[in-house]
Amino acid sequence: MAEQQRLSNPGDTLRAARTERRMTQVEIAQNLKISVAAVEGIENGLYDRLPGDTFARGYIRSYARLVGLDPNRLAVEFDRFRGIEARERPVSGISRVAEPRRSGGGAMRWVSLLIVLALVASVVWWYDNRSSQVVDALDEDALDDDALLDEVEVDALTLPPSIAEQAESLTDEQLGLSTAAAPDEAGSTEGPTTAATEQTQEVSDAAASAASGGTVEPTPAADNTAEPAAAPTEAVAGNATLNISFTANCWVQIKAVNGAVLHSALMQAGQSINLDHEGAMDLVIGDRSAVESIRYRGEAVTLPQQSQSGVARLRLGQ
Repeated sequence: MAEQQRLSNPGDTLRAARTERRMTQVEIAQNLKISVAAVEGIENGLYDRLPGDTFARGYIRSYARLVGLDPNRLAVEFDRFRGIEARERPVSGISRVAEPRRSGGGAMRWVSLLIVLALVASVVWWYDNRSSQVVDALDEDALDDDALLDEVEVDALTLPPSIAEQAESLTDEQLGLSTAAAPDEAGSTEGPTTAATEQTQEVSDAAASAASGGTVEPTPAADNTAEPAAAPTEAVAGNATLNISFTANCWVQIKAVNGAVLHSALMQAGQSINLDHEGAMDLVIGDRSAVESIRYRGEAVTLPQQSQSGVARLRLGQ
């Protein structure tokens, strides 16, 4: 105790500075946020009443700053007063904190790379699979189109020579019948007028010859008997079982139920078919839009709805 009394108490220095600044212990306690009893213990050197030397040293430093003294000098005086030869090592500030090394960084990078590669492979596989499905669908559509084209091509195949010759001869005969109808009609209407005129001329000539003393010779009546020869042809065209008129080029085939070919030819625009057949008939028309009208036994026939190929098939008379 005698040695401590010979050493200077840092509390006395702090008290003198407080008094010089005219500050009370209460103000010091409020600024340091400690109790008034702790301030009295520091000034009176009763450091045993404080929590410990470390806290006491800290209070002294704060007290010294508050009253304008050197905190380090007073801290050294406190250590000497308390008999502390080795002071605690000052805590050095941390300028930079080194990041800890990640032990699993490489493994995580490899795992992430594998996941990305798996995703890319999945996308590529999905794209290839979808492309193959689209190609298959397009192939199926192409096959359907080819089937439709095959159907049209089958209907438009070139006929064998025998059938073609038969069709041409039949067509020529029917064209003769159809084209002869109009002149025959004109001839039938002009026939009576022409005959009457010729008879009047013959009577006049006979009278003139009689007056001159000549003989009258009878006029041959060959013209009157030759006129009705065209009537059977017109009757065949008008009373035909089947009549078809065309506005464009169209291939037509007409068969009997037993398979016999009644007509098979390529019809041109403006032509018509007049066919007389007792039984049922199967018709195959290559282009439905090329048909102007169809009449069967005097009644108009409506073609079925047009297909994608334009070919119309129907049976008449059954």
